[in-house]
Amino acid sequence: STDTLHLTITNGTHNVTTQTSCESFVWNGVTYNTSGNYLHNYVNASGCASTDTLHLTITNGTHNVINQTACNSFIWNGISYNSSGNYVHQYNDVNGCASADTLHLTIALPTSSTTTINVCSNEMPYSWNSQSFTIGGTHVVTLINQNGCDSNATLNLIVNPTPPKPQVNPNQTVCQNSVSNALTAIGTYPLLWYTNAVGGVGSSIAPVPSTSVTGIYHFYVSQINGNCESPRNEITIRVVRKPALGNDIEQHICFGTYFNLNTVYNTGNQTTLWTLNNTPVANPSSINTSGNYQLVLSNSFGCTDTAVVNLIVQPQLNANAGPDDIAIYNEPYQLHGAGFNHYLWSPASVLDNPTTANPFAVLTDDTQFVLTISDDYGCSDKDTVFIKVLQGPSIYIPNAFTPNGDGLNDNFKPTYVGIQHLDYFRVFDRFGVVVFETNSMGKAWDGFYRSMKQNAGNFIYIVKGVDKYGKEKVLKGNVLLIR
Repeated sequence: STDTLHLTITNGTHNVTTQTSCESFVWNGVTYNTSGNYLHNYVNASGCASTDTLHLTITNGTHNVINQTACNSFIWNGISYNSSGNYVHQYNDVNGCASADTLHLTIALPTSSTTTINVCSNEMPYSWNSQSFTIGGTHVVTLINQNGCDSNATLNLIVNPTPPKPQVNPNQTVCQNSVSNALTAIGTYPLLWYTNAVGGVGSSIAPVPSTSVTGIYHFYVSQINGNCESPRNEITIRVVRKPALGNDIEQHICFGTYFNLNTVYNTGNQTTLWTLNNTPVANPSSINTSGNYQLVLSNSFGCTDTAVVNLIVQPQLNANAGPDDIAIYNEPYQLHGAGFNHYLWSPASVLDNPTTANPFAVLTDDTQFVLTISDDYGCSDKDTVFIKVLQGPSIYIPNAFTPNGDGLNDNFKPTYVGIQHLDYFRVFDRFGVVVFETNSMGKAWDGFYRSMKQNAGNFIYIVKGVDKYGKEKVLKGNVLLIR
């Protein structure tokens, strides 16, 4: 026989389910609250092993937090809020889940500010909040504050006048090593002093320039009114070299000579002024008066130096070689000089020492001696004496004389050669009357008797003396008086 098999082969089922659910999902009697893939094994109606797969997504409601700052008010979800606070909006999201948004709201208000600024006029225009102002006063500008709100800013701009430069003597010349005074300037307000044209810290104490080194030095001064300082004005100090004459001197000149003051110091082309007792010297090149002559030397900058020449005019020297005299032939004769302390006789060859006041000479001929006296400064004077040489010892008597006042033979006098002592010298008229008598070898008869002129004619003389050897000498004779 034949068997017939009618066979049906079935497979197990495999279903896949994709599901999104809020917070939890119940599947096959099981609650799921987290997303994931889940399997469910079972035997289907055909008795085959089957599996269902669930792709589950669990979603939660949204919770957004919003931080918002707004000016005056803020509209959120159709509602206007005008005060700061925390606000919540509840709703179902696209998945149907309950959601809530939270608004942290800050309501900002417009601000206003007032600023007072003091500026100096030289600082205009003044920039403030990106704006430039050319005049002082109250200025209002609208700004956006940090919260984005319109705000009003007020500027009270006070413009203080900037002082002008102080008045100065800009270019000054001073002499080296002179006494220096503090610098001066004229201003309405307190002064500030600088050593630089710009920068630095000003001093209220005026500087005292040093004059020890020549050169050009710059100083600057401003004046300050509150916080407003003027531009600086410059003062230039030029320290120049002063003349240098050197030491004072003492100058001696001889009596009767002149001295040239212009030869003492090197004055170059500078200005000179000589004074004596504060009186200008009219001719400095020819002076002969003792005194302290002061020279003031000035250069083109007015710098001066002074020096003094103490001019001493030496006393006048008066050489005196003595009166003309008579010497004994070939016997020592002493000259008699006077006048100062330096002596020089000439001719010197016949003298024992020509540099003494009273040298001795041995003469055989008539000789004229020249005596030169001098002082320590080279000043000198001269005198002469004539020494007649006669044989002696003896007494020489002229035989006539002419007392007419012409300076020649006006007196009757013996010449004593080697006479040591005179006993007497007498003159008699023709009647025997003594008209003249003396025991001095230096005296002579002038032709008068009792103040009356004697008539011309013969007169008798007698002279008696003792020579240097002690021998007596007596001479008698006649002399003729000629009118």
